[in-house]
Amino acid sequence: MDKNFVWYPSIKDATSVKRKLSESRDRLLLSVADNGTGIAQNQINRPTSTGLTSMRERILEVEGEFVIEGIDGKGTTVSVSVPLG
Repeated sequence: MDKNFVWYPSIKDATSVKRKLSESRDRLLLSVADNGTGIAQNQINRPTSTGLTSMRERILEVEGEFVIEGIDGKGTTVSVSVPLG
């Protein structure tokens, strides 16, 4: 597994991380999914989650979309969509 991902608590038990980057007509799409323990909903929006908060703020600044989905025991998916141009 990529060493840049292993320090995130929700993927500490992950054995795989899948990354997908694609382009639609007018948007750039990024998805990162793991099969780790899954992030809990209360962790996603808590004020002490500065990394997540920072990512969300940066994406919103460019009129993008930022979604985190966690399924207990199945993993976490982070999806980002930003306008091109």
